[in-house]
Amino acid sequence: LSFKRHDLIDSKAEAAKEYDIVICNNVLQHFPEHTRELILVNILENLQDRGTLALETDHLFFNSEEEEKWLAPYYKWKKHLKKFGLKQATIKNSRTLWGSNVVFRYEKNRNKFKDGTYRIRNEKLEKKR
Repeated sequence: LSFKRHDLIDSKAEAAKEYDIVICNNVLQHFPEHTRELILVNILENLQDRGTLALETDHLFFNSEEEEKWLAPYYKWKKHLKKFGLKQATIKNSRTLWGSNVVFRYEKNRNKFKDGTYRIRNEKLEKKR
């Protein structure tokens, strides 16, 4: 088992590596949507096909209106992860392994952005023509 620190926005640092699992707990909600999408594409470039991505679970309640305003759009964004080839999975004893994370399986052939021909345009990730 080895842990690596990585610049989430720069995928070049570990581009030659593929990992079995990536744990990204309480990180992505700190970025605007278009940056989250770019980060997610970069993470998936380094995740093996049928690899696992662990993200935090959604809050069941919010501590304040400010927190709800901040996190609610992120949770809405998370519901669209299938366009990246991610499908929520159930892994036996996942609570024991990763605390309170939601686990996704990655399927490269279902990732619309897998070939690296993506770009940020008008603050959205889209495929280049």
